[in-house]
Amino acid sequence: MDELILILVVMAGIFLAACSCGLVALGKIIDRYPAGSGETRERSLSSPAKATKLMAAVVWILFACGAWASLLGDRLGFIFGIAAIAAACLFVFTGLVFSFVVLAMMQRQKKRSGDTSLPPSVSRDQKEQGVK
Repeated sequence: MDELILILVVMAGIFLAACSCGLVALGKIIDRYPAGSGETRERSLSSPAKATKLMAAVVWILFACGAWASLLGDRLGFIFGIAAIAAACLFVFTGLVFSFVVLAMMQRQKKRSGDTSLPPSVSRDQKEQGVK
């Protein structure tokens, strides 16, 4: 039983490592993306690059606590450990999906930057046809 738990913890760790690396890379990309109005971004703890690094560190602490608790052999520790590992993996995966959506939205907004006179409900096709 302990070998199976150890294998599952290692598999979750590999998944978490891949998602964390991707999330930090997306945070850096989003942080370097130019602001819409030409203003400079503020480089603080709340900037996307630093916030994702901080979040990744907190998630790895949660994962380490969960791995330790699940390998204790105690029933309550096992339940806490599995819940902590699952929470860490789901949190990082959700952050990864959210970062992809934010990056896609920023790219879409950059493509539309020439059409600032249009309200968001009017498409380019309608503009070409003269619909206001």
